[in-house]
Amino acid sequence: MAERKLQEIITELLFRIKFAKEYLDCCLAYNEIRNNISYLNVYIQARSYMTVTNRATVVALMMELAKLCETTEKKKEAQSFNRFLNRCITSSEISRDKKKEIEPIINLARETWESYRFKEMRNRIIFRRDKLYAHYDKGFFLDEDRALDCGDINYEDIKDLIALMHNTCEEVFCLLSGRTWSEKCHQKTYEPDRNCFDVLDMLGRTAE
Repeated sequence: MAERKLQEIITELLFRIKFAKEYLDCCLAYNEIRNNISYLNVYIQARSYMTVTNRATVVALMMELAKLCETTEKKKEAQSFNRFLNRCITSSEISRDKKKEIEPIINLARETWESYRFKEMRNRIIFRRDKLYAHYDKGFFLDEDRALDCGDINYEDIKDLIALMHNTCEEVFCLLSGRTWSEKCHQKTYEPDRNCFDVLDMLGRTAE
């Protein structure tokens, strides 16, 4: 029963990681539309709409990633990837045999998670959440030098961050349950797969 509780926590994390990936796909699709000459007419006609939509999607992506990257333990109900890693090692919810199988996966994930590249990325995501998206920091917005302190976050880095969290959670879930995780097994209603890149073909035909 205790391991079942941990499976539920992993399921929650995997859904949130899935949402973050969908937001990222939207951002990548927007870049494809903006930079591909094949979609030029569509982009010109709907430029304002796409710009506003992309801005909202970037905010949603950063907010979702910030929740997953949070390291504070003040909110006990919050499930972050960092808390998940700690729980897998210290929790008595996992049997001794299962813990021996899980530990190498968690240790490898922890090594990557704590690497300079990933730590800097996580700090920048949370910094942006706190200063740009979740709160209005007047002094920050009016100070150009401080605004530049956000640091760069590129989509390739975010892809790698999402992949690390997803692959680790999925491997642990598989070891605990003996089956591969699938969102369709955990939803009361069927939710069709959403892939923003499928829309590009339709836009290409519209632009012709």
